[in-house]
Amino acid sequence: MLILSRKDGEGFTIGDNVEVIVFGYKDGAVKIGIRAPREISILRTELRVVQQENCRASAPALSRLERLSKRLGSASPTASARTSGGDHQSPVAVRPSPGPLAHWR
Repeated sequence: MLILSRKDGEGFTIGDNVEVIVFGYKDGAVKIGIRAPREISILRTELRVVQQENCRASAPALSRLERLSKRLGSASPTASARTSGGDHQSPVAVRPSPGPLAHWR
Protein backbone atom coordinates (compact mmCIF):
# COMPACT_ATOMS: atom_id res chain seq x y z
CA MET A 1 0.00 0.00 0.00
CA LEU A 2 1.26 3.44 -0.91
CA ILE A 3 0.51 6.20 1.62
CA LEU A 4 0.69 9.82 0.45
CA SER A 5 0.32 13.19 2.14
CA ARG A 6 -1.46 15.81 0.06
CA LYS A 7 -2.61 19.34 0.85
CA ASP A 8 -5.87 20.95 -0.24
CA GLY A 9 -5.82 21.31 -4.03
CA GLU A 10 -3.01 18.81 -4.53
CA GLY A 11 -3.50 15.44 -6.13
CA PHE A 12 -1.93 12.44 -7.75
CA THR A 13 -2.50 10.23 -10.76
CA ILE A 14 -3.03 6.50 -11.09
CA GLY A 15 -1.79 5.20 -14.39
CA ASP A 16 -2.27 7.49 -17.35
CA ASN A 17 -5.96 8.24 -17.01
CA VAL A 18 -7.04 8.49 -13.33
CA GLU A 19 -6.53 11.67 -11.34
CA VAL A 20 -7.30 12.10 -7.63
CA ILE A 21 -7.47 15.60 -6.12
CA VAL A 22 -7.85 16.57 -2.45
CA PHE A 23 -10.55 19.23 -2.01
CA GLY A 24 -10.42 19.64 1.73
CA TYR A 25 -10.44 18.15 5.20
CA LYS A 26 -13.18 18.82 7.75
CA ASP A 27 -14.40 17.01 10.87
CA GLY A 28 -12.12 14.03 10.29
CA ALA A 29 -13.16 13.47 6.67
CA VAL A 30 -11.20 14.11 3.50
CA LYS A 31 -13.09 15.40 0.48
CA ILE A 32 -11.57 14.10 -2.74
CA GLY A 33 -12.38 14.27 -6.42
CA ILE A 34 -11.66 11.47 -8.86
CA ARG A 35 -11.39 12.05 -12.59
CA ALA A 36 -11.44 8.79 -14.55
CA PRO A 37 -12.84 7.35 -17.79
CA ARG A 38 -16.42 6.05 -17.60
CA GLU A 39 -15.19 2.50 -18.19
CA ILE A 40 -13.49 2.52 -14.77
CA SER A 41 -15.80 1.61 -11.91
CA ILE A 42 -15.42 3.78 -8.81
CA LEU A 43 -17.29 2.61 -5.73
CA ARG A 44 -16.82 3.33 -2.03
CA THR A 45 -15.49 0.26 -0.22
CA GLU A 46 -18.50 -0.13 2.07
CA LEU A 47 -20.85 -0.06 -0.94
CA ARG A 48 -18.75 -2.64 -2.81
CA VAL A 49 -19.09 -4.98 0.20
CA VAL A 50 -22.88 -4.56 0.13
CA GLN A 51 -22.93 -5.13 -3.63
CA GLN A 52 -20.89 -8.35 -3.27
CA GLU A 53 -23.18 -9.60 -0.47
CA ASN A 54 -26.24 -8.90 -2.62
CA CYS A 55 -24.74 -10.82 -5.55
CA ARG A 56 -23.93 -13.80 -3.32
CA ALA A 57 -27.43 -13.75 -1.83
CA SER A 58 -29.11 -13.65 -5.25
CA ALA A 59 -27.00 -16.46 -6.76
CA PRO A 60 -29.17 -19.34 -5.41
CA ALA A 61 -32.36 -17.65 -6.64
CA LEU A 62 -30.82 -17.09 -10.06
CA SER A 63 -29.76 -20.73 -10.21
CA ARG A 64 -33.32 -21.86 -9.38
CA LEU A 65 -34.75 -19.51 -12.04
CA GLU A 66 -32.37 -20.87 -14.66
CA ARG A 67 -33.29 -24.48 -13.82
CA LEU A 68 -37.00 -23.65 -13.95
CA SER A 69 -36.58 -21.83 -17.25
CA LYS A 70 -34.81 -24.85 -18.76
CA ARG A 71 -37.54 -27.18 -17.53
CA LEU A 72 -40.30 -24.97 -18.90
CA GLY A 73 -38.41 -24.42 -22.15
CA SER A 74 -38.12 -28.17 -22.75
CA ALA A 75 -41.91 -28.69 -22.63
CA SER A 76 -43.60 -29.29 -25.96
CA PRO A 77 -45.18 -26.03 -27.25
CA THR A 78 -48.20 -27.93 -28.58
CA ALA A 79 -48.82 -29.64 -25.24
CA SER A 80 -48.44 -26.32 -23.44
CA ALA A 81 -50.82 -24.61 -25.87
CA ARG A 82 -53.47 -27.27 -25.26
CA THR A 83 -53.25 -26.92 -21.47
CA SER A 84 -53.10 -23.12 -21.42
CA GLY A 85 -55.94 -22.37 -23.79
CA GLY A 86 -53.83 -21.88 -26.92
CA ASP A 87 -52.13 -18.58 -26.07
CA HIS A 88 -48.74 -19.93 -25.08
CA GLN A 89 -45.64 -17.79 -24.92
CA SER A 90 -42.16 -19.17 -24.38
CA PRO A 91 -40.84 -18.68 -20.85
CA VAL A 92 -38.24 -15.99 -20.40
CA ALA A 93 -35.41 -16.26 -17.89
CA VAL A 94 -35.28 -13.25 -15.58
CA ARG A 95 -31.92 -12.22 -14.21
CA PRO A 96 -31.81 -9.98 -11.15
CA SER A 97 -30.21 -6.65 -11.87
CA PRO A 98 -26.87 -5.93 -10.18
CA GLY A 99 -28.72 -3.32 -8.16
CA PRO A 100 -28.92 0.46 -8.10
CA LEU A 101 -25.23 0.76 -7.19
CA ALA A 102 -24.03 -0.71 -10.49
CA HIS A 103 -24.36 2.62 -12.31
CA TRP A 104 -23.01 4.88 -9.56
CA ARG A 105 -19.65 6.46 -10.19
